[in-house]
Amino acid sequence: VAMRAIFPVLFVALLCACASRPRGDVRFDEYFDFANVKKLAFAVDPPSRAQAPDDVKAVRAIARGEIEQALTAKGYHFVDEAGEADLLVGYALGTFAKPRLSGRSSWGTLAGIEIDFIDSKHSDLVWSGWASLTYRESEMDPKIEVSRIVAYILEEFPPER
Repeated sequence: VAMRAIFPVLFVALLCACASRPRGDVRFDEYFDFANVKKLAFAVDPPSRAQAPDDVKAVRAIARGEIEQALTAKGYHFVDEAGEADLLVGYALGTFAKPRLSGRSSWGTLAGIEIDFIDSKHSDLVWSGWASLTYRESEMDPKIEVSRIVAYILEEFPPER
């Protein structure tokens, strides 16, 4: 019975081990007062994103949900109207194959996410974080990997003074 309970945990651990650890960085405006930020809203997507393939839209929806969940857990409140928000949250996703120097297969796919926070009053970028990891598509669960990347990026938000 104990072995049955352990199997799902081991399966998830092995799945996560198929991808590299996220790597990234953050930068922020050291003069912006993050202590007063309470309300957030997502920035409006450019029209070109509406024409993205369905699989890209699905991963974007996962990323948006993970970002909202992580920031809500930190005590922020999302509002529908950008004019009511202290900061606007923007995000971008990207992937590309990492080819081997020899042979036909690739090392995997590099996936990255960038999350930006824009001062809604002045339209200034006040915080930006990005991270990426390498994974093999056959072994990747988008929900798990996107969640890992988002958590890694937002670990450092808001910045400590």
